[in-house]
Amino acid sequence: MNLIANLVSLAFTVYTLGLFVYVAQSWVGVRFDPSFDQLLRNAYDPFLGAIRSKVRPVRLGHVQFDASPFILVFGIFLARAMLLTLILWPGL
Repeated sequence: MNLIANLVSLAFTVYTLGLFVYVAQSWVGVRFDPSFDQLLRNAYDPFLGAIRSKVRPVRLGHVQFDASPFILVFGIFLARAMLLTLILWPGL
């Protein structure tokens, strides 16, 4: 059972790290291999787009702050915690 929990935790960690790479890439403007860019876009744009349709960017002076990546990270951590609780819950 701990092996399954560790694999699930690792999958969520890799997905979260990929999100950080995707966001940093968009902020800095550095592009990787086009196939890697496409992989990141396919993995994160559906979720970020859904969040962006509900939560608009916050204007801070002359800059707009997009909170959707932070909301997605919170959702990932919440989903990870709920799934690991279900996996590790005694008696299930």
